[in-house]
Amino acid sequence: MKTRFALLIIAILLFVFVCLGYWMSDDKFYSAIITKNNLHTPHDVFTWVNSEFSTKSYMYYHPNASPRHLIEKHTGLWCDEGAIVMATLDHKLGYETRLIDLYGYDNISHHTILQVYEKDKWVNYDFTFKLNNQDLTKSSDSFNLKLKEGRVKKYPKFYNFVVNNNFFAQKIIFKIRGISNTEPQSHKLNR
Repeated sequence: MKTRFALLIIAILLFVFVCLGYWMSDDKFYSAIITKNNLHTPHDVFTWVNSEFSTKSYMYYHPNASPRHLIEKHTGLWCDEGAIVMATLDHKLGYETRLIDLYGYDNISHHTILQVYEKDKWVNYDFTFKLNNQDLTKSSDSFNLKLKEGRVKKYPKFYNFVVNNNFFAQKIIFKIRGISNTEPQSHKLNR
């Protein structure tokens, strides 16, 4: 009898964790952004992100923050943050997405852009330089980088799915990883 009761309690807690966690998740926030701004395509998302955010020389760099936090708390985004915000919304629209890090001959990643799979091909979206459907060299030329290669990073990963779709899981994971959605000190970025 005690075992059945314990299993019932565990099942109820698991149900609450999954259902309530999803109901309170960031996923609903992204759906609301899409609906409110009438976003239907990756180009719509690209246009919206570029109208809402800019790249500034003074800004918070917050690489581990959730896309929701970046949307709600920032007016300026760094290249990877802009790519992640666009990828999150595009993925919510049903598109396959990935990030591309642009490496120079010094073997350092200098820039990140988004690629979205549309009409049987990968299309580039560069938030920082407001380029879309351009070759990688166009992005690298925009900041005088002699491009060696673009390296693909899967996005979203399973981790991103969990963080965006369960409030409780996000809080637990952020606590374990030491990620805070509070703002760090602002620094001047060298451009």
